[in-house]
Amino acid sequence: MSIKENSIITKKDLRKNWLTWLSICCLSNNWERMQNIDYAVSMAPILKKLYPDDNEKFSERLSSHMEFFNTQPTAGCLINGMVIAMEEEKAMGKDIPDEAITNLKSSMMGPLAGIGDSVMNSLIEVVLMSIAMTFAFQGNLFGPVFYLVTWVAASLIISWFLINLGYKLGINSLSVMSDSVMGRLVEALTQIGLMVIGGLSATYVAVSTPPVIAGSGGADDTVVQAILDNILPNLLPLGLVGLCYWLMTKKKCSPHCADPHSLCPRHRAVCVGHSGINQFHPSVRSSVSGTPPDSQKRRICMFLEIYKDTKELGDAEARRIAALLKKKPDALLCLAAGQSAICVYERLIEMYRAGEVDFSKTRIVGLDEWCDYPAYEGSARWILDTTFFNGINLDRSRMRMFNSNPADPEKECREIEKYIETTTGKLTT
Repeated sequence: MSIKENSIITKKDLRKNWLTWLSICCLSNNWERMQNIDYAVSMAPILKKLYPDDNEKFSERLSSHMEFFNTQPTAGCLINGMVIAMEEEKAMGKDIPDEAITNLKSSMMGPLAGIGDSVMNSLIEVVLMSIAMTFAFQGNLFGPVFYLVTWVAASLIISWFLINLGYKLGINSLSVMSDSVMGRLVEALTQIGLMVIGGLSATYVAVSTPPVIAGSGGADDTVVQAILDNILPNLLPLGLVGLCYWLMTKKKCSPHCADPHSLCPRHRAVCVGHSGINQFHPSVRSSVSGTPPDSQKRRICMFLEIYKDTKELGDAEARRIAALLKKKPDALLCLAAGQSAICVYERLIEMYRAGEVDFSKTRIVGLDEWCDYPAYEGSARWILDTTFFNGINLDRSRMRMFNSNPADPEKECREIEKYIETTTGKLTT
């Protein structure tokens, strides 16, 4: 059944796009274009319906949806509806430039991501979770069942409403969803979310003080907790939540590791990953003094820090690695080849030339490699050689990199694991 008069797209087509998008929206995330593949797959049936006998136009329009795309899945359904409406009007002969559709996606995905996160994650999810927790604390299995059913239902209802709204409004949605309207909506939802968090803190954070001031001359004892409750009920829980917030935001403390500014002493290998930030590779973690206790075996320390530019990032991370090598010269570094880590490697080369760090005893293991890539030039090993290894005093016999064209890839992986085991001790996963 057609949704609009003289429309090509039917309810069934819209429903298929909606379900496809929600099913795979985060399935093919990649660092370069995020959700672009998922979005293009969800749009393919729509475009095939619009251009059934024109494969060239179908390919052209489908390719246009392979550009960068990233938004909150539920709220992003509004974009799906708007784009479908514009693609339909374009196919029916209306003069809609290709750039208009691309620009619509680019301008809407960011604000809708903010709104979606505020509504779905900071409001609806918190409210539903708090209700479910009430049952769960009583040992009632209805708690998790309630959360699962209501969360899925809320996501489906809101997303279905939005994709229909976007399709009906089409390009006119832009005038409705202006920046000022979105800003006010996000602000209002943020305030509601904070109120919910405050209510949860007062309900589930239990802090009290036991001291009692003995009365004199037959007077009643004074309970300190009662005085605090008269000043402000749940004052201590509020103070504890505020203290935790201050420690995490201002002092950069974390519940996962004692010192967020130092390399975890439990780990013998530091991995410079795609983000350029120190990460601890789960495949090579083991204690300096031996295998970590069972409670720590699956613990991974990873902290996100924001720098003003790549130069500042490279300097900070290079100094951390240098500090590790000064403390443990034969530490195992697990390195990735990629543009984002080059700023760290360049700074380490500068520090080596200045005599601030020594790599003569350092051990290296490659993080990854292209598979079935016969050429040396362009491989991950080649990238690391040209951007890092050739500029330092590295003993090549102390490194183990992947073979980019192995006869047996599984055996190659086992060899890497064996190298890690013999270098750091028992491999914990």
